[in-house]
Amino acid sequence: QVKVTIVGSGCGIPNPDRGSPCVTARIGKKLFAFDCGPGALRSMASAGLPWAKLDAVFITHFHTDHTGDIAPLLFALNIPDVNRTERLVIYGPPGLKDFHGKLVEAHGDWLVPKKYELSIEELHGEPVEGGDWRVETAPAEHGRPAYAYRFEAGGKSFLYSGDTDYSEDIIKLATGCDLLILECSYP
Repeated sequence: QVKVTIVGSGCGIPNPDRGSPCVTARIGKKLFAFDCGPGALRSMASAGLPWAKLDAVFITHFHTDHTGDIAPLLFALNIPDVNRTERLVIYGPPGLKDFHGKLVEAHGDWLVPKKYELSIEELHGEPVEGGDWRVETAPAEHGRPAYAYRFEAGGKSFLYSGDTDYSEDIIKLATGCDLLILECSYP
């Protein structure tokens, strides 16, 4: 069973009723996040989601409203009370390694894992698979690079896209999905 939680459905314009973009998917004890905008960690905690146990984070693109809580996440995972020891993977478009490197440059060793392994994986259109889940990508129309993700597990699927304009690639990827989640800053 896949449980999807819309943690934040807002956009780059602050709104008192909507947090920045973040959607989570749970399958069993595994937890995945799609985007991690400012306030996503607080919202996950408020929703009872175990943010410190995230298995993977998928970033659609590098705008701050989609990535603003990446540095706070990496910082918090190093706090002794959190005591994370499991591997974390952050997936995203080309440029993710450079993005992460600049975060570490800006914040120093506070973002370097102390007791867990961190993998930064740039995607180039290939699917990502775990034992009981799969993620496919499609380019989004929001400058380059930007991706939409199709998550499949337990016979169910959803597509999540951050900012995008009309995209035939996303339409193809979304065909047959059980759930479609598209950010809509300007309907």
